[in-house]
Amino acid sequence: MAQVERATSSGGKQYLTRLLSNFQYVSGSNLDYLGFFWWSPSGGQAYNLTLDVQANIPVGFVVTSAKVTLFHSPIYWIDTSDFWGYSRNVRLYNTNNRKGFYQTQSASGLEFSFFTDETLTEITNAFGPSGFTAATPVGTTAVNEIVESIDITDEIQIGFNRFVIGTGDTLPAPAEAYAYYFARCGNAHATLDIIGYQG
Repeated sequence: MAQVERATSSGGKQYLTRLLSNFQYVSGSNLDYLGFFWWSPSGGQAYNLTLDVQANIPVGFVVTSAKVTLFHSPIYWIDTSDFWGYSRNVRLYNTNNRKGFYQTQSASGLEFSFFTDETLTEITNAFGPSGFTAATPVGTTAVNEIVESIDITDEIQIGFNRFVIGTGDTLPAPAEAYAYYFARCGNAHATLDIIGYQG
């Protein structure tokens, strides 16, 4: 916490009147896949994997700053022909149907699940006008990157908030070779920092 302002009494004593609080909300405890993915046990299915950040803002809380920090690490896929994968054209989305979305999950052991019946609205230029695309690794040298979004205070509402981080590229039908999808998938983690004070 940090001091925002002070009020001085007639006796010369100072009292804190407002304190800044920094609430952090994360996409998970570990790095997760971000981008296109190919899952062969399901018969060959392409997926667009995203990150999810949820935040609950208490009544009366005044938000002064809100930003998403994205940590990205490329993946070195080992196969008959080894290659790098990294996230591309990453965008930030707000979910408008905060109370109506639900999860779908295969009972056959498929590890991926998805939220459906929701509307995603892109936050314009959140990671720049072209989104965030990780640097292309060279040889066996990779660079982890940290990128910060613009201030999204205007997107925060009192109560439940849900943001999705994902590629803005269109997922092609599962006709491409699996390496096409893996090459467009990296590891990532997102943190939403909301700074403000209780009004």
